[in-house]
Amino acid sequence: MRNLLARLFLPSWRFFDDAFSSTVLQGCVVSADGGCSAWTDLLEPPTRRSAHLLWNPWGNLTLAKYSLVERMVDEASEASGDPAQLVSYELVVHLAREELRGSHTPASTGFRFRVVERDAKGDSDALLSAEHPW
Repeated sequence: MRNLLARLFLPSWRFFDDAFSSTVLQGCVVSADGGCSAWTDLLEPPTRRSAHLLWNPWGNLTLAKYSLVERMVDEASEASGDPAQLVSYELVVHLAREELRGSHTPASTGFRFRVVERDAKGDSDALLSAEHPW
């Protein structure tokens, strides 16, 4: 019980983790003719301020989103079948849909997302999704 109360007043232990990840979630909007818009990063790193030592719900939420994407990539690499069958994949579909919601137009039929591994050598696709409806 004491631990639960402490979590209410103290930030997540992940507060001190680096919010910049080498794993990047990108999305694009698919038009009716099958073309895809430019890929855009869907998760922005949170800002850091001194007040965030005591209260940082948006930063914790962003770190949770990054963790979900990294977990999906790990599970997809270990799975022998279609990654679309994974629960983490389905959660990332919902996450990408929510992040792309402002880009939705009547002419678009759906969206796609991809996970990019970013390092000093450049970007490489870790996972590319099929088209998903809005």
